[in-house]
Amino acid sequence: MRFTIVLSLLSLSVVSFAQRYNIEIIGLKTGLQHSLVTGIDQDTQGKVWLSTGGGLCSYNGFEFKYITTRDGLNYTRLTDVAVDAQGNIWASSSLGLNMVRGNRILTIPKDSIGEVALLGKTNNGVWVLSNMGVFKVTFDKGKFDILRYSLPVSLNIAISPIFQDRPLTDFVFQSGLNQVYVGYKGSLYMLKNGNFIPIPFEPSVYVNACNENANGNVLIATSNGLYRLLDDKPVKVNHPYASSIDILKFVCIGSKIWCNGRLKGSDEVSIHAFDLEDESFYRTLGIRNGLPDNPSKLYVDHELNIWILTNNGIAILKGEAFTCLTTSDGLIGNKIWGICRVSDGTLWAGTIGEGLSVMSPTRIYQYSTKNGLPDNYVGKIFESSSRKIYVGTSNAGLNVATYINSTLGYSFNRLPLLPNDRVRIDDIAEDRQKRIWVATSKGLFYANDGIHFSHFPLFDSDTGGVFVQKLQIDTLRKRMWVGTRFNGVFFIENDKPFKFTGIDKNAEISTITKDFKGDIWFGTRNSGVFHYDGSNIKQIKETDGVSSNLIYVLYADSDYLWIGTNLGLDRLSLSEYSKGKIDLRHYGSSEGLPDLEINLNGVLADGEDGFWIATNGGLAHYQKSLDKINSIPPKVSITNLLLRSQPTPWADYASDIDELTGLPSQLKLSYWQNHLTFEFAGVSFKNPQGVKYAWFLEGLDNSWVESKNRQAVYSNLQPGKTYRLHLKAANSDGIWSDEVVSMPIYIAPPFWVTWWFRILAVIVLGIFIYWYVNSRIQFLKERQEELEAMVEQRTVELREQLDIVDDKNRQIMDSILYAKFLQGSMLPSIDEFKNHFSDAFIFYRPKDFVSGDFYWFCHHKNISVFAVADCTGHGVPGAIVSVICENALRNAVRECNYRNPAQILSITNEHVVEFFTKSQKSIHDGMEIALGVFNHDTLELDFCGAKMPLYYTCNGELVKLKPDIYRIGWDVEKVVYSNQRVKLNNDDLIFAFTDGFCDQFGAENGQKFSSARLKNLLLENSQQPLAYIEQLLSITFDQWRGFSEQTDDVLVMGIKV
Repeated sequence: MRFTIVLSLLSLSVVSFAQRYNIEIIGLKTGLQHSLVTGIDQDTQGKVWLSTGGGLCSYNGFEFKYITTRDGLNYTRLTDVAVDAQGNIWASSSLGLNMVRGNRILTIPKDSIGEVALLGKTNNGVWVLSNMGVFKVTFDKGKFDILRYSLPVSLNIAISPIFQDRPLTDFVFQSGLNQVYVGYKGSLYMLKNGNFIPIPFEPSVYVNACNENANGNVLIATSNGLYRLLDDKPVKVNHPYASSIDILKFVCIGSKIWCNGRLKGSDEVSIHAFDLEDESFYRTLGIRNGLPDNPSKLYVDHELNIWILTNNGIAILKGEAFTCLTTSDGLIGNKIWGICRVSDGTLWAGTIGEGLSVMSPTRIYQYSTKNGLPDNYVGKIFESSSRKIYVGTSNAGLNVATYINSTLGYSFNRLPLLPNDRVRIDDIAEDRQKRIWVATSKGLFYANDGIHFSHFPLFDSDTGGVFVQKLQIDTLRKRMWVGTRFNGVFFIENDKPFKFTGIDKNAEISTITKDFKGDIWFGTRNSGVFHYDGSNIKQIKETDGVSSNLIYVLYADSDYLWIGTNLGLDRLSLSEYSKGKIDLRHYGSSEGLPDLEINLNGVLADGEDGFWIATNGGLAHYQKSLDKINSIPPKVSITNLLLRSQPTPWADYASDIDELTGLPSQLKLSYWQNHLTFEFAGVSFKNPQGVKYAWFLEGLDNSWVESKNRQAVYSNLQPGKTYRLHLKAANSDGIWSDEVVSMPIYIAPPFWVTWWFRILAVIVLGIFIYWYVNSRIQFLKERQEELEAMVEQRTVELREQLDIVDDKNRQIMDSILYAKFLQGSMLPSIDEFKNHFSDAFIFYRPKDFVSGDFYWFCHHKNISVFAVADCTGHGVPGAIVSVICENALRNAVRECNYRNPAQILSITNEHVVEFFTKSQKSIHDGMEIALGVFNHDTLELDFCGAKMPLYYTCNGELVKLKPDIYRIGWDVEKVVYSNQRVKLNNDDLIFAFTDGFCDQFGAENGQKFSSARLKNLLLENSQQPLAYIEQLLSITFDQWRGFSEQTDDVLVMGIKV
């Protein structure tokens, strides 16, 4: 019997699929400081403590915190870790023993306790095994109590310089009945009457580990399997798997044993699991199943997650509901698409662009275009009632697989369904008449004989352009449902097609299924899920809790509707849905799904207890009986308290400080210390990101606040009140913690609101008011008489002065208004532009009444001349300069016969220089100008600029015509301006602007608008009407300027050819 079991286990490890479980890897890439982990234990707050080759580490599912020699550890390379009942963390090394209590680290040197190899837990301390013997170490009232024991053999424990070679089979274990056992070099010893006595085994048996199960039975792991101590004597456990494994370390979960060890006859160290009450249960887990390295130690946390320690990090086994097959297990690819199990038991898995895998109990066949598969994109595999296997592809249509032999496997032949076309097959179905129906990208086809297919039109004009994606046989209604990508839903009844009008016409159907009642469910690419019960249609979408409206898979079992999306898998309870409730549970990477992307219609039932599902990360398998609700709530605790968002030494504010957490138990703060941030953590390693918190601050909040945020921020708390934060947490399955953590805080009122201060203040204030009122009455009487005389005298003087000032202001304002009128008469109207161009706008915003910026236009025969100019200064000085420059420009245009803008600017420059040199001073006044001469017959634009560019649109871009570097009024010996000519098209836009818009300060930080931002604004709206652009410029300028002062005159011209 034993030989048979061993042989079967060995063969199982060779031919079975090495499925990957829901394993989370914790290593260097995820934040672990050192990959070598030697020990593990969990404290009362739920944090896991790890002894590593790089120091001591704590982990709560969200963050790692490290303690090293910089913090006071006696050595970096730790050999083990244990947490006692008082919350002390013990960490051993070759230099002795460390104890961490809150922020304190105490050590016991090597001279007192030896080179510590490992630790064992006891009620208020630890058991220590070192090269000096066995010790029991406790800590009480600030002192260590060390009690030494001797083994009846000489100890030869030395920590190897090669740390990975540390002893793994020695141990110290204390049972629930406080019986202590020590394993050393393969022998077992028991503490009795203060001495360790040996427990004899057969000479060939090597003892490796000790533990106890839920019944309190002490179990011993040996090279010969599992033993149980009965009356202090070892008794072999009569179980086929328990006898066939060289067990190194193990943990007990109910009647199940999880161990690391070797199958007899094998050198590979793996994880093995068996059930002492169910001989049919067996699991194996090794490197090929996803472990980062050979396992060295096991640990079970409060949620019954199994932590597997290795020399290359940690693996956490979170559950067995999801397993996965990948290329590591022999599949040809990981992007799984079509799935089918055929009648001979083989499992077929098509992929997206990688080929086809056919899995038999003894072999995995791989097919691609290199060995006969017509196409590597396999989206549908179907076996008919006649056992004909159809393979639907994306590029090579429909094919039939024919079995050759066990060596060659299958051959593939394309069927005459559009044989010369590239056609995609998405679904295949067989009706009651044994007809084969095929959903393709070019319509719906059927064949009476399974080989010769004909097109089945869904409506009169359907000639093969309908993209059909899903078929569903409806035996209840005696019809077949047809889901199309762009044409909605049809059903075929009595061989006639009918349009189903109950679903949104814009919904793109991707999948259809029916539940156990016969109701039909439709999945779409853009509108979620639709449910049809024969009379009514209801929709379920993202706002109802579905992960995404992009649905790829629908599958119904007896209890649930499974919804596969691009963001994972959702489970809808059908019983709750029938009551009008939407009860959804999400499955993602934390629950074991290998990839969030579920591929189109990639689902296959696997009995009543599970199904296969196609993902981009492999072929996943779900087993319902192993999908357990996590009934264990998170361990919740307040981890930190920040004052004004800053870490705070609370010992300076409170006398009662929790030594382990460093947080105050009774906190009293001053009135101004009323901005508090509570940080907390709910430890649930099954799904840390799924933990939800609820809290309320007694004294402020009226109800619980629920959030996934791990902070609660309270600012401006009212002084003079006692507050108490109440906190609880729920795991990803909605199980709330029974324990509610709380923290009281008192914020004292300011002294000026205390009762004694208020009474004293009232008395003092009354005396002061009485004295002040009487003094003021007398003073005011005296001053009133003086003021009356002064007011009368000053009134006369001010009246005379105000009359003079009013007269001067009136004269100045009249002059300015007249200057504004003169300048306005100088500027052309917008109608002059629009009479000769398709459209035009002028956005003109002077800084003062009059402006130094001006625009100019004239038309002669087929020539239009336009300009935008910026004269020196603004206001009245700028306006005067603009009149001079405008006059010079007008004369120059006429002298040049309305052509040659370079010559026009040269003559303009001469006139302006001549005018200003009459003052016999160096010239500082002038203007920058962009001048354009446009020929309406040839659509040619000649441009010349004096330090001002011109822009025009061409092929969706804004093209800049660069100006010359000399402004008008430049008094050098020779100023040369150059012409530029461009050919424009109808509807092209021409823009010119001064620097006022670009230099305007504004926005929140007071920055300039900039020419780049203005050019982007013009280009982005170049397809809009010019009136819209003008209005947009006005709105944008006002919003940008806000309450800031206008910087300069603003002028923007736009012309449409």
